[in-house]
Amino acid sequence: MKVAWLSPLPPQRSGVAEYCQDLLPYLSRYMEIELFVEDPLLHKRTPLSREFPLFDYREFPSRSRTSRYDLIIYHMGNDIVHRFVYITLLEYPGLVVLHEPMLHHLMLQMLQEGWNDSNYARELNYNYGVVRDDIQRLVGADATELSRFQYPMIQRVIDSALGIIVHSEYARLEVLKSNPNRPVRKINFPNVLSQDAAELSLEEARRRIGIDTDAFLIGTFGFVTPAKRIESILDTLMELRREVPEARLAVVGGTVPEYPLDDLVQSRGLSEIVISPGYVSWQDFMLYMRACDVAVALRWPSAGETPAALIRLMGQGVPTVVSDYKAFREFPEEVCLKVNPAREREELLYHLRRAYNDREMLASLGERARVYVEERHRVEDTARQYAEFAHSVLMGGFTKEVTGKVPQSVEAAFRENLLEEVVATLEEMGVDPNSVELLRVISCALDGVLLPSGSSESSKTGGFRSCWGKET
Repeated sequence: MKVAWLSPLPPQRSGVAEYCQDLLPYLSRYMEIELFVEDPLLHKRTPLSREFPLFDYREFPSRSRTSRYDLIIYHMGNDIVHRFVYITLLEYPGLVVLHEPMLHHLMLQMLQEGWNDSNYARELNYNYGVVRDDIQRLVGADATELSRFQYPMIQRVIDSALGIIVHSEYARLEVLKSNPNRPVRKINFPNVLSQDAAELSLEEARRRIGIDTDAFLIGTFGFVTPAKRIESILDTLMELRREVPEARLAVVGGTVPEYPLDDLVQSRGLSEIVISPGYVSWQDFMLYMRACDVAVALRWPSAGETPAALIRLMGQGVPTVVSDYKAFREFPEEVCLKVNPAREREELLYHLRRAYNDREMLASLGERARVYVEERHRVEDTARQYAEFAHSVLMGGFTKEVTGKVPQSVEAAFRENLLEEVVATLEEMGVDPNSVELLRVISCALDGVLLPSGSSESSKTGGFRSCWGKET
């Protein structure tokens, strides 16, 4: 199978770039792969450029006419480094690896870097139609950015794809809610752990990065954003320090100007006990992980992603606290400690206290996590499943073998969302909830959309009016 591969790649600062670097050598056993990037000079003399042919994505139209690719594989993430992937996908459909079922941040970044308001409005219109203007006003006025997570803007990518790979059941259902007929497969996130990192002791890791061996080190990893719940972690650390004076926190990852980590740390008087090296090499990233007694991987809100850092932590046997939310919820409780976002700080404090006081429990948890990832997240399995799904998409065998019947939960969610949209639109139009004859006509029309052909069910006006009653 000859494949054109479009994605960010190292040295770009992107988790998806690191993911591709790990996976590509294993996929090359099944595929002949040519890489397309935004800036080939940036990737000159990198390990991947020595192993695979590498081209400017602007050359893709001409090469596609002569190279006779069997398939294009696109890697879509929610960041501006994926802009060239997005614009190519819309013209040349292929298999999409959707790293998170959320692209609204990418759309807004494109608006800041070249798009005009009409480009953004066009995408909103494709995804949300009649409520486009309302969403645009809401997002523009929302200083907290929470509204972006309510409107993921993935419809066009899903509709443009020949097939979609995701890394969680949550993401798979989100895709099917957008397009129940699209072939989609969940393939577990691949874990690639170097032998050096696997054999490195906690003490040696701390020696290399200059951290006291007697510290109780908590770590959090990845780009520092509000969704990582850094303020909750800092406040919990302040409380924990009263009982555990040797507690330290490592915040490892790049920062963004709009979220000043140093100010958050200084305002709490924690400058002496919080280590923040910023963006580090992949080797140092792994060193910090190995140095931790316990890690914290919280998300709220979440785009539904499966973070590479979480898989790496668990794969190294680092006991980890996660949010009991979206894709994180799919990890069994016996391999990680879970925090309810509604009781985030109190439950996080409880878990950190327990981690400090019960080292036997902590070691057992870490070992179960390591075995879990070792068994379920083998990079060899990921590569094989990629190849199987790609072949299935090409041969048209996905309907029976891969997608199967849309789960009832997805059908129910679709019905609920459609009813809510209809109700909201009728309210805006000023339709009286007691207009029984009109509602009966609308209800019958909805039955034709929502109920299977020949179904004996009928909503008449009951279900529809009860839904409206809750709204009003």
